[in-house]
Amino acid sequence: MKQIIFILLAFILIGCEQNHKKNYLLGTWEFVSGTDMETGEVKFLENDEKFIIVFKSDSVYEYDDPSSFYDDSSPDEVYAWTIKNDSLFYGNWEGVYVKELTKVKLVLDVFGGFLGDWRIEYKRINEDKRY
Repeated sequence: MKQIIFILLAFILIGCEQNHKKNYLLGTWEFVSGTDMETGEVKFLENDEKFIIVFKSDSVYEYDDPSSFYDDSSPDEVYAWTIKNDSLFYGNWEGVYVKELTKVKLVLDVFGGFLGDWRIEYKRINEDKRY
C-alpha cells in the first residue's frame, strides 16, 4: 500500500511541476541574444530590430516586426505548442531544450536546425508597456 501511495504522490508532483513550468512560459518574451554553440559567437539584433514571442495557453505567436505587436496587428507566425519534461515543442523546431526558465528569463538550447545549434536568450516584457 505504501508503494502505491508513493507512486501516486510521484505522479502528482510530476504533474504539478509541468504546469508550473508551463505557467512560467506564459507571457511575452523579447529576444536578447543568440549564441552559436559550435563557435561561441554571440549574435544580437541590429539597432531597432526586435523579435517577440507570446506564449498563450495553446499557441505561440511570433512577431518579426515589433510594430505589428505594438499596434495589435496579427502576428507573423502562430503555432500550437507543448512542453514535456524540459523540452519545448512548437512549429518546425526539433530538439528545443529549456535550459533556464525564471519569471523574467528564458534560455532555450535549439538543436538540429538548418542553422546549427544555438542557445537563445529571451527576457520577459510587460505587455501593458507596449512602446
